[in-house]
Parts: sequence; structure tokens; C-alpha cells
Amino acid sequence: MTVERGIILAAGRGSRLVNGSGIPKPLVEVGGRTLIQHVLAAFREAGLREAVVVVGYQGEKIRQALAAERGIEITIVENPDWQKSNGVSLLAAAKYIDRPCILSMADHLYEAPLVRTLCRLPVHDGVCHLMVDEDPEACFDIDDATKVGRLGDRIVAIGKDLADYDAIDCGVFRITPALVDALAAVYRERGDCSLSDGVRLLCGRGLMRAVPAAGELWLDVDTPQALRHAQALLRIRELERGAERPYLLMNPGPVSLSPGVRRALVSADLCHRDEDFTRVFESVRRKLRRVFGASIEHDVLVFCGSGTAAVEAGITNFVPRGGKLLVVRNGAFGERLAEVARAFHIPLAEVPFAWGETVDLARVEQALDADPAITTVAMVHHETSTGLLNPVRQLGALCRSRNLLFVVDAVASLGGEDLDVTRDNIDVCVSSANKCLHGISSVSFLCMSERAWDRIRDDEPRGYYLDVRKYRAYARLGQTPFTPAVQGLLALDRALAEALELGLGRKRLRYQALNEAIRAGLAEMGIGTFTATGSEAHVITIARVPEGIAFHDLYDEMKRRGYLIYECKAALANRYFQVANMGAMTMDDVQGFLAALRQVLLEHGCLVEKRAAALG
Repeated sequence: MTVERGIILAAGRGSRLVNGSGIPKPLVEVGGRTLIQHVLAAFREAGLREAVVVVGYQGEKIRQALAAERGIEITIVENPDWQKSNGVSLLAAAKYIDRPCILSMADHLYEAPLVRTLCRLPVHDGVCHLMVDEDPEACFDIDDATKVGRLGDRIVAIGKDLADYDAIDCGVFRITPALVDALAAVYRERGDCSLSDGVRLLCGRGLMRAVPAAGELWLDVDTPQALRHAQALLRIRELERGAERPYLLMNPGPVSLSPGVRRALVSADLCHRDEDFTRVFESVRRKLRRVFGASIEHDVLVFCGSGTAAVEAGITNFVPRGGKLLVVRNGAFGERLAEVARAFHIPLAEVPFAWGETVDLARVEQALDADPAITTVAMVHHETSTGLLNPVRQLGALCRSRNLLFVVDAVASLGGEDLDVTRDNIDVCVSSANKCLHGISSVSFLCMSERAWDRIRDDEPRGYYLDVRKYRAYARLGQTPFTPAVQGLLALDRALAEALELGLGRKRLRYQALNEAIRAGLAEMGIGTFTATGSEAHVITIARVPEGIAFHDLYDEMKRRGYLIYECKAALANRYFQVANMGAMTMDDVQGFLAALRQVLLEHGCLVEKRAAALG
């Protein structure tokens, strides 16, 4: 079961931390954000879709502060008995806990990996989980910490005054309705209840499990001393990340890398003819099969080259000798398919649509009816130049019904948009590592069906380096015919592992949330987009250059602030720019980008920003 909802308890006074300042504790700032914004950021980055925030003390201030949050749906719940123990706040949100949820205190700092770990746990009836730190000696304020006693992974005791303990409560749970039932039972008996009361009751029933934090950052910010410690920790983390990534790449590839992928780049020196390389190579091919949605009849071949290398391999190999290619195009990369065919003198027909126009399958059918020589149809899935998704599933069904080969350029969509070569009847699908898969430039690949192979296996090759017959033969040996991009494959193996660990569906939802936040933020500033067809991709936005500033000035100003945007092609150049949300990017990155863009427009006195200011 997918966990999509988080509960945040933000009702208490927090008198030790705020010390009569009048600021509710969840709105105390640390590291440039309020405490509750840090929790919401962790929820968003982990893929949660909804946060239920329970407020009490100065609840209206918290409500107002959260009104501008983007990327996660926020529901506010009032707890009129906020002066009682924290278990009463959870009972106030009981109706929202009808399935497994994440539960967090508003004053605990942690990052998305803790939430993701909890979300991935298997579901057991009634069982609740608590994230714990197995190194009590590293706890900043051990006297104030909630201690946990364990027997294996079972929690057997919990409390601040616990004498026999081996872990510390990190303040973030995955709960089920069983915890609500336990708290309700305690409340009926005593008229009050703490979370620890409910946890103790579940411990007695064998329904509480401990989940190790595995060294991830967390901190309970309950005192001024803890606040200063948190500020120091976050500053160190900020400096570490700044050293890793001077710019956030918001161009459509290459993309910003995760720390894990970055480490994989320098993890090993391998000889490409050694068995160690073969293990990496086979691991990449296995993972790619899962990402492509390949059946047992599909094969995956890997090239050293950009996405265009794979595109050329797809076109030059899979139009059978004596056959003809039909290219369906509505942007720059569809035009590139035709350019490759012309370069190799492959018989060619085209169904052109205007840039930004959606594909009309009736016109494609007419072209096929008019030309029985056509053997292969090619189309781009995500036409990056316009930001549109093309109807590969529908065209795949049409091609299969006519026994035609179907070649799809998924360079800018594989791993980020809904695509499945088996379901979509795609015979040849090409892509590359450095876009939605979060690897680096230098590796591209091709997934082909057995029926495609059967039609071209005996043909005379049109090229040498990209002859798929060579790659298929060497792949059987766990090798490539020519020297591969070894470090690129190491990085790709790690990037694929991260994608599959997160889950492809969750990864697409994360992209969608980032994209919706970008579009909403641009709209608030009065910045329009190139199309509004309903077929827009979730990994890029084609935005109009605001009135009053030239694109290159906008580019320079955003780069100076740490964000790299991208110039559109051909007739869209200087009028529109691209904002991609591919790569290792978080909702906080997006909010930072939008804030920087707003500041640039303000400084340049752009009319579009004045309008947004008037509206806001």
C-alpha cells in the first residue's frame, strides 16, 4: 500500500524554545526555514501528497504561514484541547488515519530518506513503526530524549525516564489506525493521553516495531541550545552540498546528480574486458529492462554515445532494406529523426505537424493508407523542444494492427513519463542516461523486440559503429563490441538502482509534483507557457520570456543565483525558455528557483512581476 499522507503535530506551546516570544514553536526558523517547513520539505521529497497539520496554540498564525506552501496538499485540523498531552492532538486528526500514515512532530528536523524508509516498509495488520537512533551516545540532549527499549526489532518499552534502553525516538513514525484506537482507550480511562501512552499499549500487543535511522540526520529542536546545534548542523550540510553542486541544472539534460551517483563515478577503475565490468554491464541491462517494461522477448543494447547515437541506431538498423520510414513529427527532435534517415538515404515519408500541435492519428492513418511501401514508423515520445507528449500508445496499437515496426525516441521521457514497451507495442525504444534516469552523458541504449530483430537480422548493415548485430552478439558475452563509457555505466547502475528503489510510479509522481509547482509559481508571476493542450510533459515547462527582460539577461541573472535554465530552439528562441525538473531536484530546489526568478523580475522592473505583485 502506498503511503501518501503525513500527520504533523503542531499544537503545543513549546515554551522552553520560544520563551515568551509570541512565535508558535513550529514557526521558529532554523537554516532559513521554519521548523514545520523542514518537515513539509521531507514529506514532499519523499513523495507524500498530503499533510494534515494539527494546530492549537496560535493556530491561526500557523495556518497563515502555511497558506503559501506548494507541492503538497495541506489540511489544517484544530485541537481545542491543545494544552493536554500530544496524544490528544493525534486523536483530533483521527478521521484522517484510516490507512498507514507518516506521523511527525513539528519540532523534529530530519530529511526525506527517513520518511522514504518508513514508506517502503511492508504492511502488517495494525503494526506501527518508529524511527530510532541506535547510537544514544550521539544524542544532543540525552536527558530530554525519549528512550526506546527493543527486543530485536520489537519495541518493548518507551519513555523519557527509561533506565534500560538501546535507542532514541527520532520523532517520526509510520502509524496505522491501531495507534488511534490505543490512544482513544487511554483517553477514555484518564481524560488525557500522550503518544508514548499509546505506543506502550501497542508494545504490550506486539504491534510496535523499531526502524533504525542508519546514520541519517535528525534532531529534536526543543530548547535554545538544540536550536543553535541545529543551525550549526544545517550550515555544515549546506556547505557540503554547495561543494557538490554549484548550480542547479534546470536544463533538459545533463542533469544534477545525486550524491550516490556522484560517488559511483569515482568508485572503481575497471577494465572493460574483465569480469568485474561484465557484472556492472549485466546489472545495467537487467535494470533497464525493468524501466523499459520489457518482456522476455525484448533485448537491451548499450552504446557509448549521446541519445542521438541511440536514435541513429534505431533509424539506420530498423528500416529493413527495401522498406520505407514514416516519421511523425511536431518539433525539433522529430525533425532529427527525418534528418538521420535522409543522411543515410533511407526512403522517407513524413507527417508534419506544427510545433506545439498535437498529433492527429487520422492523418497518420491516411499517410499509411496512401503508401504501402512503409515498413517502419518513428515518433518522439516527449518532444522536448515543445514540451509535448505524443500518443505512443495509440500509434503503437495502430502500427501493430498493420504489422509495421514502431520506433520511439524516449530520450527525454524514459524513467519520467508513463511508457511501457510491451503495453505500448513499441518494437524499438531508444533513450539515454543523462535525463530522466539521472545518469551522466556518454551512455545511451536501445530496447528491441524479437519481431524487430527478425526483420533486420540478415540485412546488410548501413553503418559500422552502431550496427546492432555487433552489439547483440557481444551482449551475449556480457561485453560491448567497442570500448564503453565505463564510468558512465557505473553512474547509470547507481542511478537506476535509486530509481527502482524509489519506485518508478512514485518517481513519476514526484516529477509531476515538481512540475505542477513550477507551473503554479510561474502563473503567479504572470508567466505563460507555450501550450495548454493537456498533453504537456511532467518533466519540463516551456515558459514565455517575461516582458521587459531579454532571455540572455534572464539566463545570466539566474545563473548568478545558482540556477541554469535553457534556451528554446528555432522560432521559439528568445521568446520562450525551458525549465526542466529532471535530475536530483527537490521541492525546496523548485521553491528556491521560483524565489530567485521573482527577485530577478523585481530588480528588472518587469511588468509581469508588477502584475503578480498586484495580485498577491
